Amino acid sequence: MYRDFTGRKAKQLGIVGTVENLNNGNVCVIAEGEEEALGVFLENLKNGPAFASVTNVEAEWLEAKGEFKDFNIIWYARR
Repeated sequence: MYRDFTGRKAKQLGIVGTVENLNNGNVCVIAEGEEEALGVFLENLKNGPAFASVTNVEAEWLEAKGEFKDFNIIWYARR
């Protein structure tokens, strides 16, 4: 549910990037967009969807690379 929630919020805010589950149970989000939209997005991620249990969100702000055209949910764990 968290990945779907993340994808919906990203699209609502005009954010591009990816979200995926990791093998250790964490979720990795890479997002590019306007700074204000990213701030709202980050607050949404900290709360998560109804019935989610978000215990920690770590954010690292980097220069955008412009490598994404839309927001994609990766449905398999890669790392």
